[in-house]
Amino acid sequence: MPRCTSYYEAFKDPNQPSDIYKAIDTVVSYVLYRRAHRIKIAEMFGTFSEFYVPTVVLNGKLFEASISQDTIEVRERPHIQLRTFHRDDIYIIDVVTKDYFPRFFNKVEALHLEVVSAIRKLTFPAAFRSIAWSKLKQNWMAKD
Repeated sequence: MPRCTSYYEAFKDPNQPSDIYKAIDTVVSYVLYRRAHRIKIAEMFGTFSEFYVPTVVLNGKLFEASISQDTIEVRERPHIQLRTFHRDDIYIIDVVTKDYFPRFFNKVEALHLEVVSAIRKLTFPAAFRSIAWSKLKQNWMAKD
């Protein structure tokens, strides 16, 4: 599973505002890049699927706050989902602590394997498979 990695120290200087939104912007930028790349690939090979899980890994403590009437409740969490309107679209970004990340990744990997297994069970007509392989071979020859 390919991964894009970028690093920011969001709270490096206590006298400066947090750079946490740079991490969110980086994740969204990568999703947009992959979406544009997918369009190019689809033109060559036809429709196919990709699996994205936009994630920010926080090296520190993660808190969730909620307000209920006149009470503010703050809880430490290893994982939250951030829903954000960014660049004219809505994104759901998983934010996980560094300590929780291996467990989170295992859950994502299990989901990915389920999706791949379901896709493998699909049957395509012979003509569809033949055209797909033909386009793939043409692309390989064009690169040589």
